Amino acid sequence: VLITKDSVKFLNRIKNQFFVGDYAFISKLLNTDLDFEMLQSLLVGNSVEFYDEDEKIKSGVDNCQYTLGTIRKHKLKKVMEKGKELREPAQSIYMQPDNFKIVRILFYEFNPDRSFDAQFSDFTKVDSTQQFPQKIKYTIVAKKNVLIDINYTKIVLNEEQSFPFKIPDNYEQVVYKEQ
Repeated sequence: VLITKDSVKFLNRIKNQFFVGDYAFISKLLNTDLDFEMLQSLLVGNSVEFYDEDEKIKSGVDNCQYTLGTIRKHKLKKVMEKGKELREPAQSIYMQPDNFKIVRILFYEFNPDRSFDAQFSDFTKVDSTQQFPQKIKYTIVAKKNVLIDINYTKIVLNEEQSFPFKIPDNYEQVVYKEQ
């Protein structure tokens, strides 16, 4: 995968396919608006705001982790117990108490029943100042369920990088068509 501010490129070496295009394809695939900043935040373990800017965020503690969310835990539990429906989406962010690094971002959309769960673990110091997750696990529950595991082997900050991206001649292009 090669991601820039205005394009997404990826090779599927298992199916001998490739895609070159913009974020519209990925947004359509995941059925949500996605842009470079959101994707970058998810890849390095930073906050992603799925909620409206005017929504009030509630703080709390859950399993020895600090939480920020658009709905309080006890309200969600009460709604689930009584079988009522929540109409608005809910987001929760879980942070480590010692360094406030995000360890989980959970987003629920109740109608339709969809969820996105990003879990960050095995933090390591980079440049002796910043903590980055070495492992990331994304679980997407929707029409098609998706599980993505990422294990970083090397993290470099503030240095220009070059990434060779050569598409083999025998690969078939995945084409996104607006419907």
